[in-house]
Amino acid sequence: MFHEALYLAIVCLAAFLGYRFARHRLSSELFLAQQVKPLLNRLKRISGASEPAEICGHEIQGLDAFLQQLAFQHDLLKDVVQTISEGILILQNGAILFVNQAVMKMLNIPGGLEQWHGRPFLEFCRHLTVQNGLAAWQNSKEKQVVVLELQATVLEVEICGIANDSLVLLLWRDITPISKAEAHGRELVANVAHQLRTPITVIRGYAETLLDNESCDAAALKRFLEVILRNSKRLSRFIEDILTIAMLDSKGLTQKEEMSLDELLKSVLEMAGEEARAKGVRIQVQNELKHDLLLSASSLLEQAVFNVLHNAVKYTKPDSMVRVVVRAFNDRVILRISDQGPGIPKEMQRLVFERFFRMSDGPASQIPGSGLGLAIAKEVIVAHGGSIYVESEGNGRGSTFVMELPLSMSE
Repeated sequence: MFHEALYLAIVCLAAFLGYRFARHRLSSELFLAQQVKPLLNRLKRISGASEPAEICGHEIQGLDAFLQQLAFQHDLLKDVVQTISEGILILQNGAILFVNQAVMKMLNIPGGLEQWHGRPFLEFCRHLTVQNGLAAWQNSKEKQVVVLELQATVLEVEICGIANDSLVLLLWRDITPISKAEAHGRELVANVAHQLRTPITVIRGYAETLLDNESCDAAALKRFLEVILRNSKRLSRFIEDILTIAMLDSKGLTQKEEMSLDELLKSVLEMAGEEARAKGVRIQVQNELKHDLLLSASSLLEQAVFNVLHNAVKYTKPDSMVRVVVRAFNDRVILRISDQGPGIPKEMQRLVFERFFRMSDGPASQIPGSGLGLAIAKEVIVAHGGSIYVESEGNGRGSTFVMELPLSMSE
C-alpha cells in the first residue's frame, strides 16, 4: 500500500511538472526539473527501497529519464537564449520572469536574472516609449513595435503575447547600424539635391537669358557663356565626386601598381594650374628629394592629392601663394600643402574630412564646393596605408594639409 501511494505521488508530481512545463516553458518551475534526482533519492530512503526499479519498476525509471531529459533541454534552451544577440525579456503579471544578458547589455543595466527575477518591469526599464508600447499591447493584445532612441544606440522592441497571452515577450534588437545607414541616406539625398540645385539654376537662368535676348552684345554673350561653363564644370566635378564615393563604398580601390612620384606631382599641378592662374594664385613647389621615388598606388591616388591641392587653391586669397613641400622620411614620402586662406578653427579640424562637411560661418562658408573632396582624399590615402591631417591656427592664418604615403616595396 505504501509503495502504491508513493507511486501515485510521483505520478502526480510528474503530471504537475509536465503541465507547468507545457504552460510556461521558460518559467521558474523548470528549476524543479534539476532537483529530480535528489527528490527521488529522498523518496527511496523514506520507502526503504534501494533502487528505483524496486519502486514500481520501469515506470519510475521512465519518469527519471524523462525528467533528466527535461532538465537537459532546459539547460540547453537557457544557454541558447543567453548567447544570442537579440534581447529577450518575459513578463508575468508585470513582473520579470526571464531576462537574458543581451537586454542587460543594451540598456547598460548591471546584474542578472537572479537579481531581477520577480521585480516590476517599471524598475528595470523606465523609458516612456517602451511603457507606452506595453500599455498598447495590454489594451489591444496585438503585437506592438516601438523604437527606443538612446544616447549612443537605437533599439527596436517587439512586444507580443505568448502562452495564450498569459506572458508578455519583449524582443529587443540593436538597429543602430540600420538607423545610421538610413540617416546617412537621407543626408546624402538632401546634400546632393542642394549641391545640384545651385549650378543647375544658374545654368538654366543664363541660358534662358541668352534665348530671350538674341541681340545680346559680344561682351555680355562671352560673360554669360563663361558663367554657364564655370557652373557646368562645377556640376561635373560634383558628379565625379559622387561616383568616386560610390565606387569606394562598393568596390574599394582599383588594382595598385608602381607610380612615379614626379609624374604624380606633374599631373596634379597641371590639373590645378588652370584654376590657380585664373585666380592669380601661384603654386610654389619645394622638392627636397634627391631622386624620384616610386609609390604603390591606384589611379585614385592622383585624384586624392589633386583634391587637397584644389582645396588649397580654392580657399587661398587671390594674388597669393600655395606652397607644396615634398620630403621623404624613412620609408614614407611626406607632402605638405599650405594655403593662405581663412584657416580652420581647432574645433572643426576633426570634421573637415567628413563627407559633405562645410563650415557654416566665416569667409570659408561663402566658397562653393560639395564637401566631398577632402573626404575622398582621406579615404583613398588611408586605403593606401597612409594618413592625412590638417594643421591650422585659424583666424586667417591659413591651413597646412599633411599627407604621408608609404613608398613602394621595391624602393
